This record gives sequence, C-alpha cells and structure tokens, in this order.
Amino acid sequence: MFLYEISNQQQAGYVKCKLVLHEIFDSNDKYQNNGISWQEPYVTNNLKSAIGASITAEFTDDDKTEIWSHGMTGYRNGVLQCANASIVGSIVDAYVTDINLDGKFIKVLMADCKLDYIRHGAFIDHYRQMFKEHGHMYGSVEITGTAENNNQIVYKDNFTGTGRVPTEYEYSGFALLDSFVGQGDDAAIVVELNAKHTQGGKEIMDMAQLVNEISQKISDEVNSLKDEFKSKKTIEELEAQVSELNERITSLNDTINSKDVTITELNQQIEDIKAEKSVCDKKLSEIEKVNECNSLEEALKPFSEDEKKCVEVEINSFKESPFDSKMSIDEIVTKIKATAFDKIQANKKSSEINSLGIGSLFIDVDMPDETSLEKTEETDIFDI
Repeated sequence: MFLYEISNQQQAGYVKCKLVLHEIFDSNDKYQNNGISWQEPYVTNNLKSAIGASITAEFTDDDKTEIWSHGMTGYRNGVLQCANASIVGSIVDAYVTDINLDGKFIKVLMADCKLDYIRHGAFIDHYRQMFKEHGHMYGSVEITGTAENNNQIVYKDNFTGTGRVPTEYEYSGFALLDSFVGQGDDAAIVVELNAKHTQGGKEIMDMAQLVNEISQKISDEVNSLKDEFKSKKTIEELEAQVSELNERITSLNDTINSKDVTITELNQQIEDIKAEKSVCDKKLSEIEKVNECNSLEEALKPFSEDEKKCVEVEINSFKESPFDSKMSIDEIVTKIKATAFDKIQANKKSSEINSLGIGSLFIDVDMPDETSLEKTEETDIFDI
C-alpha cells in the first residue's frame, strides 16, 4: 500500500522501515479499487507468510534511483514473472494494527522491513528524501496461491467478483512503485499471482495482465514516435505540438486505472496521434520549401528581369519543387552570370566594328603624278 516509516540510520548495512501492506475491512461490502476485501481472520492466518518476502523495485535509470512498477515481463509456466525488478530489501515481521491515515483510523497489515543500503544506498537516500517531501511513498503487495492448492488463491465461497475475500494464500513480496503507477488499495494494485477469474466459463484478464499489456503497447508506440521525431528538424511550432502529444500519452497512462479502458480504444488514440504527426511532417516540408524559395529570391535580387529570362524555366521548376529541382540556387545564378557575360562580349565586338565605320577601312594616299617622276640611274620608288 505505502511506506509508513523509514529510519535515518543505517544498522549493519541496512535501513529499517515500516510498510502498510494493505487495509483490512470489516465486511465484504467494503473493498479496494481492484475489488479485493481483506478480512482480518484470514489475514491473521496468512500474515506469517510475509516474513522473509522480498521488497522489490523496477529501476528506470542507470544510477538505479528512479523506479516504476512491478518489473513484469510476462508469464512462465503459468506464473507471472517480474524479471525486471531488483530486490532492495525484505520483510522481517508482519502484524495487524490500527493507524491514523489522513485523520481517519483504519486497520491495516503492517510490516517491519529492512532495506539493503550496501547494494542500493543511492536509491534508499533518494527514496528517503522523496518520503520526507511527500509524506507517503506507495507500493503494492503481491500474493500467490499455496502449493497445497496448486498455486491457486482460494476465495471465500469461491466468489471471485467485486468484494471477493482471499482465504488461503501467501504473501510473496512488496513492490515499491512510482507515484504515476496505478494502484488498487487507495490507488494500489495487488498482484494476484496465478489467480485467474472466470465468469460464465470465460477467462477474464486480471488487472495486472491488463496493466502489463497496455503499458507495453503504449511504451512501444511512444518510443517509436520519439525515434521518428528525433530525425526531424526541430522548430518552435513542432516542439509545442510534440509537448501536447506527450501530455496526451501521459493521459493514456493515467486511464489505466479505469476498468472501462480497452486496448482497442488506446490503439485508436495512438492512430490519431500518428495522424497528427503526419500533419506536422507536411507542415515542416512546406516551411522548408518556403525557406528554399526565399533563398532563391534573395540570390536573384541583383539581376534584372531581362537577365533572369534565360533561366525562367529553371526558376519555375525550382519554386515548384526545390528539393527535386535539377539545378541548385548556385547553378541558376551561375547560368545567369554566364549568359550575361556572353551578351557583354558580343556587344563589345559589335561596338568595336561600328566605331571604325565603313569608310575607315580604306585609307586615302596621295600618289605622285607619273609625269613628275624622273627615272634616275639605278633608282626607283622601291629603293626609297
């Protein structure tokens, strides 16, 4: 149910603490959120089985300070497996007592425990600080059937519906939980190992199985969406939408407490999220296209409309699809410059020819009159 007390001192490598395993009710008209009604006579008969049971935590970080749930990994030979959980301590005694919870006295099954500080000192220090800040740190008791009953939990009058009373069972452990994890006893799940309820001959999935299956599906979808978003460019508008999607996914986790939530409904909501992500991708593509077109316009500013006519087809093609264009911005600018240079060279040659004029191609030369030439000895005009 929750951590009731934790010591500030370490003794021989351990830290003492008290855990409220669950509340005890005076009739089966009163029960936990998951429908179990713990009755004192049966709790008293079975509480000694809690002595020596493990206290576990499912760590979510490499430093082993942050925790999550029971560490469930599936079933093996019909037995629920919690292979992702680490043992952080054990129960040394269990007894029935009364406590004051939020101004109301209730009867509970209390457990004296010890936490292993040598192996999990960082976690215990962190957990102790969280306990000081919040007053209560929640957890979940785990029970299983006895060998004499083929590992099946026995219920009073074989009734397994809401208000069911376990009569023959064993306490197998206690899982320390993150505050976001749904719980059955004042928001604490009691994991009933090997307890399969049937209604009308049809097997019904218990809360632990439902939580495990839905949590895994949501976790897989969230990780997939995160991986896809990491590969995209991050802009302010998309970050805001991603934050909104994360809030919606967190909201899906919160709905696990409701028995009316079904996997089909969650899948539909996940599909809606994927659709919104597709819209984000399209908007991102449009923004990038506009940015590329703006870059092209900026590069073309130095050129006149007449100069740009030589690449009019390329410009229109680029604006239509910048990322599929056969020519880049630099190549378009280079072609404009090359065409302009060719025109300048052609105009220069034309100007040089026109500046000479047709008449200038012929030079007037004053030739002497033939009669004035007198031939001298050994002399002619080519000897001059």
